[in-house]
Amino acid sequence: MAIALLVLLVIMVSIVDSRELKDDVLDLQNVLKTVKSRLALLEQQAYFKATFNSGTPKIAPGTVVFDKVLENIGNDYSSANGVFTADIKGLYFFLVQSFTNGAGDANWDLTVNGQMVLRAESTTQGSTSNEYVYPVALKVGDKVSVSSRSSIDVWGINHSFFAGYLARAIP
Repeated sequence: MAIALLVLLVIMVSIVDSRELKDDVLDLQNVLKTVKSRLALLEQQAYFKATFNSGTPKIAPGTVVFDKVLENIGNDYSSANGVFTADIKGLYFFLVQSFTNGAGDANWDLTVNGQMVLRAESTTQGSTSNEYVYPVALKVGDKVSVSSRSSIDVWGINHSFFAGYLARAIP
């Protein structure tokens, strides 16, 4: 009888241990899934920088098309229409520099989905550099561009540019 009770006790202990082991394995699998998901977010990249092909372009009112792409990781910027389209939901930073060529009003806006989110104005008597940086949370499909509210001559080829990058993907 004592042997039967001992065998029963060993069986019960092994059942309890295997249940705890199964729970531990499930916990570890969940942790691994979470780590893989966060790592996948960190690996997502988007970056572009575009300038002008011309050395002294004349900018007309409307969307400013930076037609010379220097970098385009993710292929989210279009040099055909001057629009960045977010392919990843996340926090982005956009940088714009206008380097005026002579006197005039440099009135550029940063727009998201056609709505102005940042306005920059500068009246110049000569060549002047204006820079701005703007952080914005974007959803997939959101569109970002630079718009000019006046005609202005600028220095191109790396003197004036539009750039942006994904700082952090958001699940």
